[in-house]
Amino acid sequence: MVSIKQALNSVKQEFDIFFPNQTDFRLEEIDTFDSDVKYDLTVSFLLPEVNPIVGFSSGINSFRKYVRLYKKVSFDKSEGKIISIKNPIND
Repeated sequence: MVSIKQALNSVKQEFDIFFPNQTDFRLEEIDTFDSDVKYDLTVSFLLPEVNPIVGFSSGINSFRKYVRLYKKVSFDKSEGKIISIKNPIND
């Protein structure tokens, strides 16, 4: 069985491949309701903004250079691999 720390490291490695420009990878939530089968993790990371937004009211230093993305990841404990990656739905 894989620990939460091992699962998170594995997810981080996969996300480095899927999103090579991502930075500031964070664990946001852990749901272990089905604790014998899987971990449901919500993670977030920053990606460079394709079209940076300038806020003129705050001056030139208010460029939005990055956008934070959130992903819901189901991770199989026994297999030690990702089952699914989804965009989280706002409750």
